[in-house]
Amino acid sequence: TGDPAHLKVAANHFQDALASFPNDVLFLVAEGAMLEWSGELDEARARYERALQVDPGHARANLRYGRVLQKVSDFDHAQEPLSKALRLSNSVIIIYRARMALGRNAERAATTEVAIEHYRAAIAVLPDWQVGYVALAHALHRTGARSQAAAILERGLSLTADDESFHGWWSYELGLTDLAEPTLEELRRRVSW
Repeated sequence: TGDPAHLKVAANHFQDALASFPNDVLFLVAEGAMLEWSGELDEARARYERALQVDPGHARANLRYGRVLQKVSDFDHAQEPLSKALRLSNSVIIIYRARMALGRNAERAATTEVAIEHYRAAIAVLPDWQVGYVALAHALHRTGARSQAAAILERGLSLTADDESFHGWWSYELGLTDLAEPTLEELRRRVSW
């Protein structure tokens, strides 16, 4: 939740975990995600940088580092980690998010055709996530392809929450929701009583 008391408890748990395991990339990325979500972008950036010092080839750390760079308007430096996340990952979720972020970078650089390619690729990977359709429709509209933009937007708006179409929108900001259960299960497996 966004309750400040819960965030403080989570922050304390991360501090304890990182005191014991200072180079654990998953802990660093998870704490970074919590900090990013709570608006502490400089602190989040520091956690992702530290995670990438430990494992420069960690796709999720590269993705989140690139996204936090975008949030602080450092679009030029965001390009490399986002591209790296795309190259390194076979997770459709990471590929989708990297494509969407790279599309945003392309739009900022006024290379709308490149943005359109990224948005189309994102939709091809996760066709039930609505955000890709909205971004693609906006980019197409900018190129003057208004009827095509309208058709794409209509397709995106036809998705409902039952289709999990909104998952792509909110789950990034809530952190590692697609990773939390497998990570907890792995930690449970490692702990012996």
